[in-house]
Amino acid sequence: MRLILEMDGPVVDVEPAVWSAYAGAAGETGVPRLDRAEFWRRFRVGDPAGRWVPGAAASKVPEFVRRFEARCESDECLDLCAAQAETGIALIGLKRRAELVLVTVGANKAARQRVLDREKLSEFFTRMLGLPAQPHLRPAQLRELHLMEGKTLVCAATPALVQAAAGAGIPAVGIGQGMATAKRLTQAGASATFLTLAALDEDFDQGCPVLSAAHLVPGRTRTASPFGQLRPQGAEADRDENLPQNGRIIS
Repeated sequence: MRLILEMDGPVVDVEPAVWSAYAGAAGETGVPRLDRAEFWRRFRVGDPAGRWVPGAAASKVPEFVRRFEARCESDECLDLCAAQAETGIALIGLKRRAELVLVTVGANKAARQRVLDREKLSEFFTRMLGLPAQPHLRPAQLRELHLMEGKTLVCAATPALVQAAAGAGIPAVGIGQGMATAKRLTQAGASATFLTLAALDEDFDQGCPVLSAAHLVPGRTRTASPFGQLRPQGAEADRDENLPQNGRIIS
């Protein structure tokens, strides 16, 4: 089995980077700004950028957005990212069951690689794929990662990746810990949603009740692990020997 995980949100906490980008762009363009919690709420539910800067002149909003988007991909902001709580534990569990591939729709792959290395997360992934900026080109790259016999699952934290997975013919679940709420991911087409990667790993441990209900995997019988945990029978990873282990960003 292969799990394609979105980096921004489920694996690393990007809220500090997005907040820094927002505050910096608002300061540079001289527009009003929200408090941190309210901005993050509006950002995650998908409010238009004009609602992030209430009272700003309409003529200033495009320049604010341009600066915000540029700052989101800057080294300075991305260096503020850190591993989500319990990410390492969840990845250990998921790696027992599947090959893990990391993807991002972000442009600054080098900064993201530094975060992965600093947080000791690189070792969990065989590769990281930077998807194209143009949405219509993303499905083709995802399709190259698709194993036969339905053994691939995309774990998406943005509507953009859910939609790209649909275009590639790969089922997707939403991970609602990041830049979009679970509701937005469901509306984009996610077959099921989990709050965190740890919740997804727990579903595997419990015999995949959520994944099975969504017809994403066959129902599995729980069996006792020699390590004292319960895990699904037959859940060991189906490896692709052609992919390097513990890989770097290579594309």
